[in-house]
Formats: sequence, structure tokens, C-alpha cells
Amino acid sequence: MRRKLIVLLAGLATAGGLLVGSQPTAAEEWPEEPHFAGQGLPDLTRGISPWITPQSRGRNYLTRAKQWARIPTMQLGAVNHQTPYGQLMPDCNRFPEAPGMARRRKLWNANAVLVNTDVPVESADRFGRSPAFRLHAVAFGSVPVVAEAQVVQPRDGNGVAQPIDVRQYSYEALCDSPFPTRPADRPADLGPAYFSPAEVSGQVRIEVSRLVIDGVEMRLSEGCGTPAMDLSLTSTPYYTWDPAIPEAQRPQATGNQADTFSRMISTSLFQISGGGLVFGDLDIPAFAGCRVRSTNEDLSPLLTAAVSGPRNRVEMRSQGALAQEDPGLDPFYEVCPWARNCPDVMPPAPIPDEEPNELP
Repeated sequence: MRRKLIVLLAGLATAGGLLVGSQPTAAEEWPEEPHFAGQGLPDLTRGISPWITPQSRGRNYLTRAKQWARIPTMQLGAVNHQTPYGQLMPDCNRFPEAPGMARRRKLWNANAVLVNTDVPVESADRFGRSPAFRLHAVAFGSVPVVAEAQVVQPRDGNGVAQPIDVRQYSYEALCDSPFPTRPADRPADLGPAYFSPAEVSGQVRIEVSRLVIDGVEMRLSEGCGTPAMDLSLTSTPYYTWDPAIPEAQRPQATGNQADTFSRMISTSLFQISGGGLVFGDLDIPAFAGCRVRSTNEDLSPLLTAAVSGPRNRVEMRSQGALAQEDPGLDPFYEVCPWARNCPDVMPPAPIPDEEPNELP
């Protein structure tokens, strides 16, 4: 039976960290996906479907360097599911004016794993890590540093990447809300709804494979990077009928799903089944193991001075416009991102001239 893959956007990554996986903790061991034996891709289906292929891009503010850095296109493979609660609550149906009641509450939950689309499908580095990106920073106030890095998801005892977890509650068909009047651009069959702040949390590491200091390239040994770090991202809560939200930025501005996806590129809001903006601050720990091959000189303190520190802003915008039609789960592995590199549908993130504002 053909079914349209629900597309999520749960992207996130940063020049200092990325979206993450929290719901399954680092202590939980996941079975490996049998289609990619030996490559560390977790079997996210486990009775849940469908697969989705969200894509995201973003930016990261390095507080030490006082500089914004762009994040490359991040491709995720994920599975999305939802759990309804309180469907058709009696009081709500009988008394539409009853304050604080909703006909239906849903928990939207997605587990995801990074896909490195820069390497072949059969590569051991295909899953659980981002494509390589460059970090530009300054160490000790004057030494320019360029690092080629990847965001890496921790692996369990079996070598399986720990999935990213994203969750969000929706309260649909509200009986009472601050915005009871239906906007003219809203379909008549869609009632007001409230979307809670998204919860994106878990652990990631940064691995550095190449380092250029003051124009001189240093050939590093393997193992240069940070320990696992916690990341917590969120989003702005909103009511779908809020007239203060510009029409072009409403994640559910129409009932057309394709239109919803196209809006995610510019919206400042987030909806787990479509896309949008998530943000937060990241504390980057000290680097270790960054030794020059020829001299064994330890450059970890220099990288730490250039990059590490608290409150590094992470902003990721994602969309799930890569939905596929498939006759079953198996053929899906023949398409993006499993069998080939994915089309780049996300525009580069703009780089502000100013420092980030305080988070709400």
C-alpha cells in the first residue's frame, strides 16, 4: 500500500554542535538497521514508520571568536510518530466556550540520525556524522585558526549511533484560545491550535581532521576533538490563529502540505511535521588529542582557546520537503539519503553583523 512519507524537519547542527538525541540516552543500546549492517545506523523503525528525510542549515555564533559561522546542509534520516491524547474531550465538545480545553492533544516525536552525504553509501562514515565544515576562529586574541570539523553522534557499545530525539506537543481544535476568530486565510475545516516549544536534546561531539594555524597547515593525528557535550534546543510556542504572525510565516497557513513545507525556509516558528527554526546555546568543552603527527606537539590548548567556552548560539532552520511516495519500506532505501546524495533545497543561512540576542 502506497503511503506518503510524513516529513519532519528536525535538523540541527552547528559549527560547535548539533541537534541531538536525548530520549534514548547514551546508555541505551539500539539494534542496528539490517539494510546497512556494520555501518552503525540504528534501526529506528522498531514497529514505527515511516522514514523521513528532513534537511536543515543553520549558523553558530562562537563566543570566543566573536564570529558567526555557517553550518553546511545537514541531511537526516529519521522516523516520525505521534501519540494522541484526550481525543474528543466531552466537556470541550459540549461546551465550546469552556476555557482551557482542547479536543485533542498530540505528542509528536521523532528519532533521527545524521547522514554524511559527502561519502559513498557503503562508507563506514556514512551515518552518525555530519559532512565536514570549516570553522574560522582566533586563538589567544590574534592567531587565526581554520579547522575542518564534523559533528558526530555518540555510539553505544555495539557501535550504533545514538539517535536524535525531537518532540513537540500540539493542542488541536481548541475550545478556547486568545484568538477565537478564524483568519480569512485559514481553511474552514481547521480549528485553532497551539504548538508547544520543541524539545531537542542529547549529546554530540566535534571531531577535527584538519587544522591551519596562521596560514600553516598542521597534519593532525586521529582523535582530535571534544568529549560528548549536551545540547538543548527549543522553539517559539505559538497559536495558529495569532494575527501577529505574518501570513507568509504561518507554518499552517493553508491546508496544503507542500505550501507548508515551502514556508519553513523563512518562518521563525517550528512544527515537527513540517519544519522551521530551533535555537539554543551550547557549551563547548575543551579539545583533546590534537597532536601534530611529525612532532607530537599538542595543539589542543590552542583549539580550546579559539573555540571552547559557554553560551555559543545555535540556530537551525529545517524543512522536510523531500517527501517520497513508496510502495513499501524497503524501496525507500533506494532513494535519498540512503542510496545517493540528496538535492540541496535549503538556502545558506544569512550571517548577521551583530552578536546574538539573549534567548527568551
